[in-house]
Amino acid sequence: MHHFHIASTYAKALFSLAEEAKALIEVRQAFFDFMPVATSHAWKQFSLAPHISKPTKIAILQQELLDENTPPLFRDFLAQLLVNNRLKHLPSIYKRFSHLTDNYDGVVHTTVRSAHALDEENIHKLKKYLQKTLHKKPTIKNITDPRLVGGFRLNIGSLSLDWTVKTQLETLQQKVEGFEYDEKSR
Repeated sequence: MHHFHIASTYAKALFSLAEEAKALIEVRQAFFDFMPVATSHAWKQFSLAPHISKPTKIAILQQELLDENTPPLFRDFLAQLLVNNRLKHLPSIYKRFSHLTDNYDGVVHTTVRSAHALDEENIHKLKKYLQKTLHKKPTIKNITDPRLVGGFRLNIGSLSLDWTVKTQLETLQQKVEGFEYDEKSR
């Protein structure tokens, strides 16, 4: 089974179960809180250790790595991943699960690259424009890139909109180079 397909299948299953149990917020938070552990070197060693039995790993996971506030659904999910030898897919499952919950909540993540940091007023205006245009709740991450002379580049998922000065000048240059001047039409 392909890595993406595995992650997608488990993420969809967790999402469906959490939605059905009306525990989506709690499960999302528990998953988020667990990710620093799941991406650590110690976790990788623990999860792949052949000398530790699966029941022992589940006991350690349940008793030592999760706190008493961790939703039972998420505890069971991690145990099932362990039993099925799928712990190595946890970061990809998290990414896919986050995508599903964002879609469910109507959230879209955007990145704005600009020569200088956008001020709060411009971020607010952009957020209002994106919310009106996309009919979603945008989050905006502003990255300064001193290589940009002016303008900005907006990324929404795989869509990239480029309003940088460099791109505007290149577009103008292409139009000028494509323009044929006819002496007779003067």
